[in-house]
Amino acid sequence: MLAVPTVGLGLGLGLPLALASPLSQASQLYQPAMPTPTQAATSHPAADYNASISGNGQYMAFVSDRSGNPDIWLKSLANGVVSLPRILTAHPGVDKNPALNAQGNRLLYVSTKTDPRGDVYLLDIDTGKDIRLTDLSSEDSSPQWSEDEQAFYYLKRNLKTRQQGIYRQHLGDRTEWQVVESA
Repeated sequence: MLAVPTVGLGLGLGLPLALASPLSQASQLYQPAMPTPTQAATSHPAADYNASISGNGQYMAFVSDRSGNPDIWLKSLANGVVSLPRILTAHPGVDKNPALNAQGNRLLYVSTKTDPRGDVYLLDIDTGKDIRLTDLSSEDSSPQWSEDEQAFYYLKRNLKTRQQGIYRQHLGDRTEWQVVESA
């Protein structure tokens, strides 16, 4: 079996690593269970990709088109737990770039449900509450949690100048500042 790493999270930390197999038209996600051979974490014929594993290694969020368009799904990776993935986002827009927090109960992601260029959203997985964090003034992608989970980083492209940079936004007061210019 040939597997290509798609997520570097967990290397050397004892956490699972998500892998995608390019051997079929529909990509699948794999989870190596050390020291045994790699095991499939998903098995749907649709494309499953762009995985994010929670810091505690218990959950994996991923993008799949199994519902007809790209949505974000959640799968438990806990030892001894057998469960089917459950859909977290379901609407006609495209959802992508999932980023789970350390406990696996909050998710940053990008969606085109209100902006065709994409905005960053925060989903509380336990309650289902969904909040848009960025606005229509830019094209936003690739959100990642700050270490303390009080803020997040993301790639923001100015629609007029087409210049992009890495920004940090505080989740409490929503203040934002540019961290890296011309990323």
